[in-house]
Amino acid sequence: MTAVASFDPDHDHEQWKDSEQVTGLDFGGQILQRFYAIQKVPTGSCTPHLLFYKPVVSSSAFGSLRPVLSLGRSIIKWKYIIFLFNNPELKSRVAAMWPERVQLKRMKQCLLKSLHDCELQRVKIRKEGMTIYLYAVKLRSEQFVMQEVWTRLQQLVNEKGNIL
Repeated sequence: MTAVASFDPDHDHEQWKDSEQVTGLDFGGQILQRFYAIQKVPTGSCTPHLLFYKPVVSSSAFGSLRPVLSLGRSIIKWKYIIFLFNNPELKSRVAAMWPERVQLKRMKQCLLKSLHDCELQRVKIRKEGMTIYLYAVKLRSEQFVMQEVWTRLQQLVNEKGNIL
């Protein structure tokens, strides 16, 4: 497992970026993976600050043709996305606005760029056949009050891998 970025409490103010500037998902040389989708995971009231997106297994013709198109060398590397919102009201507003399902290649356009009045931090953690993207989201005008949860979330993902 490799933590590509990590939280540094002494440089917290340097990590917040405007929603237009924050990096989306990385694909490397996996062109075909861009066509897979992620889907919102229902979280209920037990996680008022968190929103999860998990990969969707494609049953389309494209999914069936993937081994042929990639000459059998394509290994699926699943991408999970976890958003930690500064407050439940922001999460509710965004969850109502975001689609239930989105193609990976449209994730930045459909999800991140719609956060016009927000700033984000991103941490990317790789483990075996998956990459987990953690995003902390706050309004520009707010202080981030979920710092302890953000640090603990990163620790959990680093220790356990998939927490979904």
